[in-house]
Amino acid sequence: MMKAKRRENPTRKERSLAMMKAKNQLSCLMLGLAIACVAVPACGGEGNLPLVEEEGFESRDTQSPQFLATALPNLVKNGNFTAALNEWIPNIHTGVGSISIETITGRGNTVKVNNPTVMEHYKVQIYQDNISLTNGNCYRISFAAKGAEPKQIAVGMGKNVPDWGSYGLWQEPRLTADWKTHAFYFRANATATGTRLSFNFGAANTDIWLDNVRLEDRGKLASCP
Repeated sequence: MMKAKRRENPTRKERSLAMMKAKNQLSCLMLGLAIACVAVPACGGEGNLPLVEEEGFESRDTQSPQFLATALPNLVKNGNFTAALNEWIPNIHTGVGSISIETITGRGNTVKVNNPTVMEHYKVQIYQDNISLTNGNCYRISFAAKGAEPKQIAVGMGKNVPDWGSYGLWQEPRLTADWKTHAFYFRANATATGTRLSFNFGAANTDIWLDNVRLEDRGKLASCP
């Protein structure tokens, strides 16, 4: 009986199947890291609760294992208000209303804004004015918020001096009575230091709570969602 000739090298089909198997194993590993990251709040960086709902972006971004397994630096200081209002500047133009810290069981410190009357957005606000931006870079701003009534607030990034011009961010999300995380992307239209990130509540005549503010620099993405 003739012995079958031993084949030294794998066929093209076998090489293709081996590469596909290796890719699948790598995908499973990355997915495992992503699931572990979601299960451990500290893995995502600052924040006490997971994301509930987001708007103004393509959902595939925060669902990718590459994103979930990599925590980007938060450009906002004291974004979860563990140090009360340190690094933040409350600004009430009319002298009516209040901005204070309220501790909520299971969440920790939050900012509570009381505004009894409707006025221009900027007349009741809280902001940081020490953030640097790079022209052309894509940024992601996210925050958790709720209102005693469904009301609209505004979040912007702009100059800290007159004419208070925008650096690419101005959004007016509508809040509900439930905690939700809102997220928006913007591309910086200039390189600047000492820019103002502001949350504006003047048009919302109700009580509002704010928490877990994050600003991330995503770099020069070809497409800023």
